[in-house]
Amino acid sequence: MDERRVRILQTLIGSFVGIAVGLSIVLGNYAVPIVAVILGLIAVRSIRSRAEREEVVLEDERAELIASKASDRTLRTVTILLATLGFALKFLGYSNADILLYTVCVMLIVYLAFHRYYAQKMGGL
Repeated sequence: MDERRVRILQTLIGSFVGIAVGLSIVLGNYAVPIVAVILGLIAVRSIRSRAEREEVVLEDERAELIASKASDRTLRTVTILLATLGFALKFLGYSNADILLYTVCVMLIVYLAFHRYYAQKMGGL
């Protein structure tokens, strides 16, 4: 198994999961998406495990660094946008704005927890 084959299999699994979720929502069956997502995750994990056993390089340090920077920027941008939107909706009198603001708080708490975990694990801050 090579990197190209792993990518193709992951893409196919993702496509099948997306199709299953879309069709089941259109048909009104909400149990199928849960099963499809779980089976898809199991399949992708088993493919990645097999690739790791065969010592296929799926991500190098550069790819991990790029993904880390992209996810950090995404989290910061989305958190700021959601907080701004939540405060604007709260100012306009929408009572459901609290849910959005609590979601932002949960995102920040989870981010801080992971940041602290990795900082301790990697001997940082």
